[in-house]
Amino acid sequence: MTWKNHKLVSIAIAYAIGLPLEGIAVVAIGSIIPDFIEFVFKMKHRGVSHFWGIYALLFLFATYHAFQQPIAGLIIKWTSLGCLLHLFEDAMSKAGIPMFPGTFKRIKLGLLYKTKYPSEAIVALAIIVLCGLVKAIKIYLHTDTWQPTVLFWNVINCQPPLPYGRGLHRKV
Repeated sequence: MTWKNHKLVSIAIAYAIGLPLEGIAVVAIGSIIPDFIEFVFKMKHRGVSHFWGIYALLFLFATYHAFQQPIAGLIIKWTSLGCLLHLFEDAMSKAGIPMFPGTFKRIKLGLLYKTKYPSEAIVALAIIVLCGLVKAIKIYLHTDTWQPTVLFWNVINCQPPLPYGRGLHRKV
């Protein structure tokens, strides 16, 4: 994807999962970091900078660290989330992303688009529309923050889960 589409899609996903405005802004910056690293250091495209393990470890580290240093932890977490979203978006392309650095094995999720072709814009628009629908449903159900499970309550928002059952029925 182009930088513009990476930012737009990542902003839409961050908005849909309920990040605050400053989190959405940091995710948008993080969504172009893997390509920015390649540009600055003149590296091979979708090489080491596109290895998912680096950003996953950083995200997990920041999840723990967010309790020790809340502001720094959240900035690192949101930045690494933006990087992971970048990789997810690139994994949907025909070229995919490297499974491990230095190997020819690639992770390819769906082979949905080719960069700088109309299929890229269609996939980006579809994801943005889907995120808008998810957010609209969450607003309708009064569940404004993402809560995957009780076990992983701190993964994105560093907030405890709401009491079970809240937001399941619309108040009349």
